[in-house]
Amino acid sequence: MADYILNHVIVDGTRKQIDNLLVAHFRKLSGEELRHRPFTHYDFLWQDIIPMPEEVATSRDEDKIRNWQLYNWSCFGTGKEVTETNFGNRGTLNFRFPTLGAEPRPVYTELVKRFPRLKFNFASISMPNFCLFIGTGIDGKLLYVDDDYD
Repeated sequence: MADYILNHVIVDGTRKQIDNLLVAHFRKLSGEELRHRPFTHYDFLWQDIIPMPEEVATSRDEDKIRNWQLYNWSCFGTGKEVTETNFGNRGTLNFRFPTLGAEPRPVYTELVKRFPRLKFNFASISMPNFCLFIGTGIDGKLLYVDDDYD
């Protein structure tokens, strides 16, 4: 069974820049959803940053789907969008979301490229093996600070 990974991201920038990120890659939750998920206002649509092609997504070949996910995302989705979001005291956007197997490093790389004026801090930890990935995205580039996976 693949490790459960908790991915935590802190985004720093102007409110307008963060709003642009929210519009592009997050889904705002409905009032009914908010009643069931405290401290959460958005789901991070990380799988849409590098979207799975329709012919793969609709395939009945699980190996084809998993191979595509590993090659393009370096991980597997958990099967449901679950994000915990909040805003920090200085206006930063903080969000956490799960993946299986590893952090979605190619997604992080693409996200940083799309929003080069924002500063991203990434931390991903696997359970139960406690491997760690820490990175920073600035000026359109993802830099690794610590990487216990390699």
